[in-house]
Amino acid sequence: MKLRLEVGEPRNFDAGDKTNVLMSTVAEGLEGSRTVGKNTEYWFVVDCNPVSFEDMRFKSLLLIPRYRLQKSPVELLKEGQEMVCNGVWRKDGEAWDKASLEAAQEGLLEVDGVIVAHIKVAQEG
Repeated sequence: MKLRLEVGEPRNFDAGDKTNVLMSTVAEGLEGSRTVGKNTEYWFVVDCNPVSFEDMRFKSLLLIPRYRLQKSPVELLKEGQEMVCNGVWRKDGEAWDKASLEAAQEGLLEVDGVIVAHIKVAQEG
């Protein structure tokens, strides 16, 4: 599924084309959730064209919705909903995969920075 990420923070973000818009694709099989207290925190990964902006270097983002959801953000996006997510990337700039996600959850892999993006399914065409 193709997504449109409109980056709001940092305010001067440039995706490499003089806009704050990142076009991305949901990485199949790289989504999940965990229980935090009484709440469920969801996350998913998107791949995008390589970004090199200021000290940011990434080609995929781990996205975590900023607000509590009742079900998977990927399912909500498929239903046409929009959401705001925090996005983090690997400090080495490489793409997220199952091994790196597990290492990050265990505190064994450094992540770098955060962007805040408004996300919706990309329009075809």
